[in-house]
Amino acid sequence: MGFIIKQPLETNQGLLSEAYVRIEMLRVEKFFGLLYATVALYPSRQAALDTFPVYFGEINPNPSQVVGISIIYNGEEMEYPTYFEFPLTTPAEVEVPVFEEITETKTVKYYDFDEDGNIVEKTKEEIKTKTVQTGTEIITKLKIDVNQNNVNVYSLAYDLVKKEFGEIFGNENIIDE
Repeated sequence: MGFIIKQPLETNQGLLSEAYVRIEMLRVEKFFGLLYATVALYPSRQAALDTFPVYFGEINPNPSQVVGISIIYNGEEMEYPTYFEFPLTTPAEVEVPVFEEITETKTVKYYDFDEDGNIVEKTKEEIKTKTVQTGTEIITKLKIDVNQNNVNVYSLAYDLVKKEFGEIFGNENIIDE
């Protein structure tokens, strides 16, 4: 599953009238709520298929088919993105406590000795700082939602990667294959 960039690109494989993008790797990091995707660019869908090993443990049978990351698009040299990190989060309103530091002055008694050695009661003021809860407030936090309403992570990654490439090459030039 991939998509076509319908734009002329100058690449290490020469001038291409279009290129094929395929997701090569997906990883879900549940603890941090992140979806990682790595993509590669190929001259065509068939070229991408030709690089796919048939059996586990085999290496890429045709690595020269992968287009290098440095390309020329609209006369400007650029590196197309190959690595993406997407948050798997949803906004949630959360009530959190609000704390404030307050300073208290207390008069405390203590005992000391006078000039004649007699025990006398004295007082002194002590300043203490303490943190107290003064209320609560509602804030918006990003809640980790790895399931994203039970959506297929591959489809989600595909849509998000397509959107990113659409911002670079124009949405009208990104075509599902």
